[in-house]
Amino acid sequence: MSPDQVCLVTRFSAVDDAAFRKLVDELRATAAGVAFAPDITNPTYSATKAALHSLVQSVRLQLERDGSPIKVFEFMAPLVDSPFSAGVVSDRKMPATDAIAALFDGVEREELELHVGMTADVHQALRRSSDAAARAVNAATGG
Repeated sequence: MSPDQVCLVTRFSAVDDAAFRKLVDELRATAAGVAFAPDITNPTYSATKAALHSLVQSVRLQLERDGSPIKVFEFMAPLVDSPFSAGVVSDRKMPATDAIAALFDGVEREELELHVGMTADVHQALRRSSDAAARAVNAATGG
């Protein structure tokens, strides 16, 4: 798990603290479409994103249950054409500028779980079949 993810998990874990709840009005996390279906070329990355997605959902539901006004946003990033994905050969990469624009649009609409680009396709495939979703991810990443 990256240092950014550890820091995020620490912050999300603090939602039980009343003082913390007074300091923030929203939390934001970036997961990925591989939270829904694993990329067999990056199984550890996929597993950490799935765990992060589960944590975000749990915190969101906990805050809603407690009547908290804190909003929990989760950007389910697609495969983005960036230095991070330079080693992935795929024609399904989304330009980074498009992904960022979609993120800001989603936040403006207060869309709490934002599926962008291929991630939206994977999420829909998951509704049909977990196998279909896994095959869609791995067809795009070469897995």
